[in-house]
Amino acid sequence: MLFRSPKFQTTPGSKKEINDLLLSSKIRAELAGLANIRLEYVHVQADDGHILLEGKVKSRELSEQIVKTAEKVEGVVSVANELQIDYRYQGIDS
Repeated sequence: MLFRSPKFQTTPGSKKEINDLLLSSKIRAELAGLANIRLEYVHVQADDGHILLEGKVKSRELSEQIVKTAEKVEGVVSVANELQIDYRYQGIDS
């Protein structure tokens, strides 16, 4: 059976990558519940529980809300906020 081949066995690196993807997905799922967020403009990257938020949002308040939401997700160790405020989105409903 092919899945028993050493090439297809779990490694520490592959496990870490899956865990990072899972954590990023959990955060994005939580963010989807926020009002006024356009997820296509927010990128979430996880690395061993350390989260990097990048992208553009409508306001500083929304940026802070995104950070607080991410911090509450189980498994998050820290959150780096690199979100930029793009005032072109002012007055645009999500």
